[in-house]
Amino acid sequence: MSFPKFSGILPVVAILLLFPAILSAIAVTIVVKDPAGAVVPGAEVGIQGRTLTTDAASGTVALTDLPEGSYTVSVRRQGFETAERTIEVKAGGPVSFTIQLRIAVQQTAIDVDSKRSSLANSDPNYRSLRAALPGGVYRVENLEIKRDIGTLTFRSGQLSFIAPVLGKTVMAVFTGEGSFRLKPLTSVDANYLKLVSGAPDVDEPFRSVVLCFTDDTAAQIRQASTSVDEASKAGVAFGEFRSRARHRGDEPRSLVEAVLGGEQIANIDADLLGELYTQQRHSFAAWIHGAKHTDLRFIVSDSGAIPQLPSPEEVALINRDPDGEQDGIWYLSHLKTEWDGSSASSGENRRWVEARHYAIDTAIGANDHLTGLCTVSFRVLVEGTRVVKFGLLAALRVRSVRRGGQEIPFIQESRKEDGSFYAVLPAGAKAGSDVELSVEYEGDKVVRNSGGGTFSVGARTSWYPSLNTLTDRATYDLTFRVPKKYVLVSVGKLDKTWKEENYAASHWVSDIPLAVAGFNYGDFKKLEKKEEQTGYALEVYSTSDVPDTLRGASQEISLTPSALAQSAMVDTINSMRVFETWFGKLPYGRLAITEQPEMFFGQSWPSLVYLPLTAFLDPTQRWELFGAMSHRLGQFVDEVTPHEVSHQWWGHGVGWASYHDQWLSEGFADFSAGLFLQFTG
Repeated sequence: MSFPKFSGILPVVAILLLFPAILSAIAVTIVVKDPAGAVVPGAEVGIQGRTLTTDAASGTVALTDLPEGSYTVSVRRQGFETAERTIEVKAGGPVSFTIQLRIAVQQTAIDVDSKRSSLANSDPNYRSLRAALPGGVYRVENLEIKRDIGTLTFRSGQLSFIAPVLGKTVMAVFTGEGSFRLKPLTSVDANYLKLVSGAPDVDEPFRSVVLCFTDDTAAQIRQASTSVDEASKAGVAFGEFRSRARHRGDEPRSLVEAVLGGEQIANIDADLLGELYTQQRHSFAAWIHGAKHTDLRFIVSDSGAIPQLPSPEEVALINRDPDGEQDGIWYLSHLKTEWDGSSASSGENRRWVEARHYAIDTAIGANDHLTGLCTVSFRVLVEGTRVVKFGLLAALRVRSVRRGGQEIPFIQESRKEDGSFYAVLPAGAKAGSDVELSVEYEGDKVVRNSGGGTFSVGARTSWYPSLNTLTDRATYDLTFRVPKKYVLVSVGKLDKTWKEENYAASHWVSDIPLAVAGFNYGDFKKLEKKEEQTGYALEVYSTSDVPDTLRGASQEISLTPSALAQSAMVDTINSMRVFETWFGKLPYGRLAITEQPEMFFGQSWPSLVYLPLTAFLDPTQRWELFGAMSHRLGQFVDEVTPHEVSHQWWGHGVGWASYHDQWLSEGFADFSAGLFLQFTG
């Protein structure tokens, strides 16, 4: 974020008597507060040509060398209007001034990129990787490159490299005749491969391959090949690779596209940069244009072959073919050396950092536009880490990243490309050290007005810059500002609420580490009860109107979701009683059940449950709306509340180490819903 220069108004006497003024310098403290009186950390205070940042704990800046006189102070912080105030500094001792900010009015049209820091995508080594093209030609004959259980054989053709970055070559392009072979280590993996591909092993002829690596692949190729003076044929293959690697669609056509091209899409150049900077982790990837399968991807990575899952396995073979029958993850397993040494484990830690605490200030405008400031603290796990990847919806555009008040570079390409967000630290961080970053961002597609006072909340794990969501557990300090006619419900415990002109503000705190944070939002009516047996504070939030999808039906059928709030409360009370008896107490102390406009699924976050709209319709209404399918729908409605409530135990109280265990969360939730029906039916 750029910040304007500020000119103080210095008295003529002070100019003429500069030396005496310095001798009689006055200590001044400026406190910045929000409309509710809470201190504001991270605000930029401009005075006398200097820019200072308010302290994280006290919301203050201190100046010890101000001469007596009159000064114009400007204060700026994302989410608030810029404030200006003239202060008078007089001799006689330390003085303190308080400047109170007002919430910024949300605009209906915002040119986000025009507000971005000049440090976006500015790292020179990243720029070199991003713009690199293959050049030079090496002739290869019968060269084999083996990585774990995969073998690439380059029978005859050309290999071209991109220019070295930081003294290391990290990409190569082959064109010619070759083949890729892979034979799974276990019968389980071989049987699965046969199920999805038609054969228990892979033997794929190819005409081109793009290699991305930070190991010794370049040296291995150069040692076994001959440099020749001929035109490179790599251009088409490299262009095809970049088109695929850098494209992100809004609507994935298959599971593979959802995993690889969704909110956590990999920016290969940024990932390579991270490995180049630390040199503690390495990877090898082959993008294979095969004769039978035109987009095969073979990956061996110290950071996990498919971290989006999450998965600790280092070796993967993926066939991307969204319109075909063999699209899928064909192979995903540990290294052969781990299997041979009996050390393969789903508990392996492949993370670079570990989240510790989030302080997030979020404002949602009347046009659903979201702005946010997230200060995240994390512990470094890999020595020398400089590039840190966050989970953030690509439609949320990062404006700036700061560390210790100073802007630092970051990476975020277009949301239609590989637009994941990475922060670039100025220097390698030591393993075990703690780092705090502040990220400003804004954009759309987090909430969508569904009509009738209902909102669909999307990006439920990426509405803020998150680290290792549903794996790391961190504490949260959450502040929200929304149009005052709506109610926002979040995880944790409500600390306070207040009004700021046309906005309703609320502050939520969780001292208990959570795996994820979320919120729901709408024209809610609140029903609450202190449940004596479990000691839990229970809340149900529902609307009096229905979303636009049911607007026509509501003209003929009386539809008032809030009329079923008491029923939802009873199911929640009974669920809590049954599950606490069987599974033990939870630490959260509160549970909010909230209505969402989606019809046919629910979701559970720590202390916050999203129930489908159908759970707030009675059997007659469901019959009139859905006809014959209402019977099956009724079975779903009977189970959805206890199922989602049980995820407070299975998923949040007890999480999963990797995707291998994730099914247990759903399995135990189904079992829990059965217990509920048995004891209440």
